Amino acid sequence: MSCFPNKTLKKLYQVEFPTREDWETNSLTWKNGSLLWYTDGSKMGPNVGCGIHGVRPRLSYKLNMGRHSSIFQAEVYAIITCADLNLKRGYVDKHIYINSDSQAALHALASVTQTSWIVENCVNILNTLGESNTVVLRWVPGHSDIEDNESADELAKTAARETFIGPEPFIGIACSLAKLTLLNESTHLSPEVWLLNKSLVHSKALISAYSAKHCREALSLDTNGIRMLTRALTGHYGLNKHMSNIGQRENKECRFCHTEDETPVHLLTQCCPLMGVRSSVLRRHMPQLEDIKSVGARKVRFSLLSALALHCN
Repeated sequence: MSCFPNKTLKKLYQVEFPTREDWETNSLTWKNGSLLWYTDGSKMGPNVGCGIHGVRPRLSYKLNMGRHSSIFQAEVYAIITCADLNLKRGYVDKHIYINSDSQAALHALASVTQTSWIVENCVNILNTLGESNTVVLRWVPGHSDIEDNESADELAKTAARETFIGPEPFIGIACSLAKLTLLNESTHLSPEVWLLNKSLVHSKALISAYSAKHCREALSLDTNGIRMLTRALTGHYGLNKHMSNIGQRENKECRFCHTEDETPVHLLTQCCPLMGVRSSVLRRHMPQLEDIKSVGARKVRFSLLSALALHCN
């Protein structure tokens, strides 16, 4: 498999972007005796389909592409299939017009750089067709009552409604779909796993559900800041309770109040001698755990550093 991006300098086909007005006023010209095709892709529910409508020759083709294909892939694959139909018919010295309402697909095919396998495949098959014919890709405005384009659209919709037959995925997974799947996993499934975990008592006390804002804030810290924040949120900070647990100190009491175990939760919410520090940073003398969860990574880290600095002074 090719490593992307790739470059193809030789293009044996043309890509045109006429205006909507050109189509509405019938200003476009077609070579006499030319072959005229319309292609489209559509998504209906979870499934994607592509359709090809031939004006000259009279031919219709549709295909269900399963639930893992993207609209962009369907649009490009429709052009691939259309070009392949022309190759199999053995056309030579013909003017072949392939009309698509996907500007994204046409711009990708017009570009020198290809960033996906399906686009590179389409460029190659169009170049093969262009070796013996004049091939023109044209943008056609979608949903503009252009009869032949509406026919291609209906074929694509019909294909998307049909049952997919064969193993999935039909073609490679689009990068955008992979990113969306990972995003859904992180924002929807990971909180469920987090809540169902019966351990991590200290971490759950300080960390709420997934927050993109807090993640960005934490990742903006330097390496040392991230290390200290992680230790604080997981209870593995160098405080007396943790150091006692690992056998490094005998006393686990708070060095400030000497009444409870010294943990990040205690310092951030309960320790009375640190009320002034918490008030200056968190705006509360005795904040609740929910208050800590909402303030963000920087303030949590700064509060602990301020408390420990006070001890050093």
